[in-house]
Order: sequence, then C-alpha cells, then structure tokens
Amino acid sequence: MAATNQKAQPSAQPPQKPATRLGKVKKGRVAGARRYCFYGVESVGKTTLAAHMPSPIFIDIENGSAELDVDRYLFDDGTVVPKTLDEVSNAIADITLNDHDYKTLVIDSLDRLEALIWAHVCERDSGVKSELNKTGRQLISIDGFTLGAYEATPEGTPKGAVVVIQEIFGVNSHIREIVDGYARDGYYAIAPQIFDRVERDIELGYEEADMGRGVEIAFQKLDRGFALQDIQIAIEVASVQGDVGVVGYCFGGLLTWLAACELSGVSAASAYYGGGIAGEVDKTAHCPVMMHFGEKDAHISPTDVQKVRAAQPDVQVFVYDADHGFNCDQRGSYDAESSALAKQRTLDFFAENLG
Repeated sequence: MAATNQKAQPSAQPPQKPATRLGKVKKGRVAGARRYCFYGVESVGKTTLAAHMPSPIFIDIENGSAELDVDRYLFDDGTVVPKTLDEVSNAIADITLNDHDYKTLVIDSLDRLEALIWAHVCERDSGVKSELNKTGRQLISIDGFTLGAYEATPEGTPKGAVVVIQEIFGVNSHIREIVDGYARDGYYAIAPQIFDRVERDIELGYEEADMGRGVEIAFQKLDRGFALQDIQIAIEVASVQGDVGVVGYCFGGLLTWLAACELSGVSAASAYYGGGIAGEVDKTAHCPVMMHFGEKDAHISPTDVQKVRAAQPDVQVFVYDADHGFNCDQRGSYDAESSALAKQRTLDFFAENLG
C-alpha cells in the first residue's frame, strides 16, 4: 500500500486571557523579627548553633552557654541564670525596649523556661503545686530514641539533682514516690524509663508473675548499653540543676555502680541491693560510691558483699538487718528502720558530694 502524506491540522488553542497590569511589587525579604526553635537530642549542639546567629545575647536559664564566648544578660544578683519567671520577663523587656547592637535574643532553653512558668503558677496558686511540680517528660537519647521519664522539682532553688534508676518493675508508683521524696528533700529528681526500649510505660507490681516478667525484660530483652546511654541523657538533663547524684535499687543498683564507673557527670552514687555488682568489681568508679545490702537477702550472698568490700575498699558498704527490697514499702520485705537509715546516709552523702 502506498503511503500518503497528510497536512497536519493545527490544534485548537485556548482562548487568550486579556493582559492585566500588576500593582506595585516589593522585592526582597520583609524586615521584622523571626522566631526559631532549635530542637534535637541532648548535647547535639543546639546552644552552639544559637551562638552563631547574628549578634546574639543569651538569657541562659540553664547555664548551657558556659563554655561559649557569648554575651549573656546579667541579673541583679550578679549571676547570668534567672531564678524566676519575673526575672526572665524583665530581661526580655529590657533587651527589646532599649537601644543596643544585638540582633538575636536567645532563650536557652524552653524546657527550663517551662519549669519557671510552673514555679510561677505554683507560687500564685498553692492548690496546683502538687500537680505542676511532678510530671512526665520525654528524653531524646543520643541515637534519637525517645523515652519517657518522671521528674519532680523542689520548692525554691535545687540543692542539686538526683537521677533515680528503677528496679526491674519499671518506673512504677514506688519509683515515682522516691522521685517525689528527693524533691521534698530539696533536689531536682528524675527517673528515666529505661524499659521503654523494650516496651513503653511498663509498670509492674510485686507479685511472682511481675517478678518473672521484670527479670526477663531487664536481663534478657534490654540492651544494657542502650540503658546506660539513656541514663547518661537523664544525667545531662539533670545537670542543669547542679551536681548530679545517682541512686538505684535492685537492677537499678547494679546500673548505679556501672554509671559511677562508665558514665560522665556523676558526682556521687548510692546503690541499693544491686545484684550483679560482685561480677563487676574490677571496674573503677570515677566518683564517691555508697552501697546498701540486706543481711537476709537471698539474691546477694554475704560472700558477694565481702567480695565487693575487698575489691573496692574506697566504697562505703553498709549491711542492714533486712531482706532484699527493704526500701520498698509496697513489698513484704520492707523494713522501715533500715529504709530510713539508708535514706539518711544517702542524703548526708549527697550533701557532702553535690555542690
């Protein structure tokens, strides 16, 4: 078949809109203040990044810029760390209403500003104090994992900070009571939920089934390296309140010893009936350490306690006429006298070594 050539037909064109004249156009950026929030894991460098903004001045609520060569607002008491929301408000007004050469106002950090807001509300209305100074919060670990934590703040300026490390039963009501207790004693206190790596918000009781599940999570499912990494983040968060003491119970007692040996920023550590410490006595603590054991503890033998004493002569080791878990008033092994004595020794120990 012979090929034929056909002339292409022009396609239909859409109707043309009549031309319109634009109004006046202003090119370039619009002048005015801008807000930025730098968000990231602890110690990733948010404050350092803020220091590179144009001509910054810091209201440094948590003293995070201490190692940086920056300008900070100086308060009436001669310090650069505000203690009340009114001080922050007055500083903002002073900076924004008066002439100066600064171009960036940095408030470091929002977490600590929030704490000052809570304190301000509590001061005005004592009826909400019990709820506002005890709260859950989120921690972001160095690998980006988010875990929960329970924290409590004291009335007034904290003496320092205490990181509370849980038993095998999670951050349950007993651990929260311990955190609250240290806040009543004048410390900022926080308990990281280290079991969140396995399952979030685990709270176990003290029945046999709870014990079995807790042992499985702590010693089989939980990666100890990640647990220590998450405790390190809690220590860094707590450190903005002052020197940090670590206290832990049962499985947390073991992690308290490991924190004293392997983590940074710990000024003192108090370990309660930490099973497994005897197997880790070759490590070297980088801070003063105190330990508490029960003479009737079937899980930690007198031989193990003696092994700890022999290998760590600088560690204060106390043995009580009590069983494992003697500090927990929710267990049958609770011993009020031993619990009170161990707590007082720990408070005296922290008073000596924190601050």
